[in-house]
Amino acid sequence: RRKRTAFTHAQLQFLEKKFNCQKYLSVAERADVADGLNLTETQIKTWYQNRRTKWKRQTTSSIR
Repeated sequence: RRKRTAFTHAQLQFLEKKFNCQKYLSVAERADVADGLNLTETQIKTWYQNRRTKWKRQTTSSIR
């Protein structure tokens, strides 16, 4: 089992900014982001999955 990734502040800022523009990344975009942030594609994919879940939870709770 992998150790939990501790994202840097700069990495999180970039990912949040990218997420605000687009909620899903293509395989090519994911590879570019991973290279740019010095992370693996799996780490980017997992971060996006978790962030979408958080976003959906926030949007559904604000509707109620």
